[in-house]
Amino acid sequence: MAWRRVVPVGAARRSHPTRRHTRRRPAAERGPAGRPERDGTGVPADERATVHRRLVRIASRGLAGVIGCAVIALGPQATAAGRGPVDPRDPTVTEQNRMLAMAFTSAYGWSERQWRCLDRLWNRESRWNHLARNRGSGAYGIPQAKPGSKMSSAGTDWRTSAATQIRWGLGYIGRRYHTPCAAWGHSAAMGWY
Repeated sequence: MAWRRVVPVGAARRSHPTRRHTRRRPAAERGPAGRPERDGTGVPADERATVHRRLVRIASRGLAGVIGCAVIALGPQATAAGRGPVDPRDPTVTEQNRMLAMAFTSAYGWSERQWRCLDRLWNRESRWNHLARNRGSGAYGIPQAKPGSKMSSAGTDWRTSAATQIRWGLGYIGRRYHTPCAAWGHSAAMGWY
């Protein structure tokens, strides 16, 4: 709506509307029900999109791409541990977990749309924190497995390894729902998956 302010005679007139209009975010940046996606990373959306496109290109190269994404995802963690200088542009642990999951997701042959559903699902469940624990239910890890010990079928390091949790979570989604979007739909409707 373009309402204009009533201005007294002789005062300067403004030609802009009193109501501020903002550009609506692209669908890729909006969460469920059109609300802005909040991932807490502080990384601008265009930079995240660039990283996403780069990782999809790398991951599409097959096993070498998955290994490359894992190296990209785990590299900054090693430098932060004291083996080199820390770059402020290094991805956070959350971003590293997301990049690793993106690589594994492409190995399943799931599309970018399926990746976005998985991203929303696990952002809602654990905010991609591999140490997340629900005190009420006892669910643990990125996929919020209940009980967390179920993830031991994917590896003995399930308590501390994001890669093990992601592998288990993708297997669970594949077996039970077939796709991340189906799991996201169930989670959105029921509050759990």
